[in-house]
Amino acid sequence: MKVLITKEQLKIIVNSLNKPQSKNKIVKWLNKSIIYVKESWSTLQNATKLEKEETLLALIILRKILTNTYVSDKEKRFLKMQSLDLVKILFLIITRFIPVPLPILPTLIWLSKKTRFNFFPNSHLKKLDEIKNPNLN
Repeated sequence: MKVLITKEQLKIIVNSLNKPQSKNKIVKWLNKSIIYVKESWSTLQNATKLEKEETLLALIILRKILTNTYVSDKEKRFLKMQSLDLVKILFLIITRFIPVPLPILPTLIWLSKKTRFNFFPNSHLKKLDEIKNPNLN
């Protein structure tokens, strides 16, 4: 989307940015943004690391099934849940490419509450531990 502005509008914008108050507001906003990205980045990395582990374990279980190796009921349930999570993740990624500015995320949250179906991926950390360490149970 192109935005056209006149030379006078550009001058007004540049002049307003040259004011000390405007610069201070921009600097404060940038500082807050930097802190937010730093904090969110580690959370995102942790979440994707866990999702990676769960997906790898699901692929290992799938390989066991395809090679006719014994697969426990816990492993089968884990594979089903992780497969559903992958579908949810793909759905959320695809919704980002819809060109219409729909409020998709708030709508999904509202639908989750109404239908009691969670549209967002779940953590299977407890089940992951049970599968990795079956002797603990």
